[in-house]
Amino acid sequence: MDFRIDKKNLVNRFKDYIKKFDDEYSNYKPSHSKRLSTPTKYYVLDRLRSLYYWVTSEIILDLRHEFIHNDDEFARVKGELENYIRNKIRIKPTGQIYLMIKDVEFTGDLDQYKDHILHNRTKLISLFGKIIDELNDFFSGDLEIDKNKPVLNDTLKNEQVDNQENKEIFISDDNFNLKSVMSVIKWKTL
Repeated sequence: MDFRIDKKNLVNRFKDYIKKFDDEYSNYKPSHSKRLSTPTKYYVLDRLRSLYYWVTSEIILDLRHEFIHNDDEFARVKGELENYIRNKIRIKPTGQIYLMIKDVEFTGDLDQYKDHILHNRTKLISLFGKIIDELNDFFSGDLEIDKNKPVLNDTLKNEQVDNQENKEIFISDDNFNLKSVMSVIKWKTL
């Protein structure tokens, strides 16, 4: 595919975007404030993945312009891009989740997130440039695919599996109302 993201233009638009949220109180940390619970690792990695979604929202019109006469090809490329971004958060065989942006691995550590995103504008812009380079590699087909499994949502807890047989609930069509459904469900779970 011939599509390329204009890195210089998009980085400048990103700089303008983050300047909107820059104010003198952005680093305000009162000593008497209530300590908040630490977000989950998945939540931190999802915040990083949102940078990919921002890039996608900014380039979607350019991508559509590239495929102006081929709706099926546009839908295919857009779907592959969304799928790639959705599967960015991966899990290692050891059980640790991570997100790779080119050569930088994020493990969901809040201190690493603050260091690269919140407290250092230069690292944020550099990381954003790496995201654009990675997506350009995706469009050109030169991207190295990660072999670890993707994590689609935050279900990283060990679930207990019942050894009982799974029984299906069948309800006849002639007596189909909420009361009958609830009575069958209650009867089956007893």
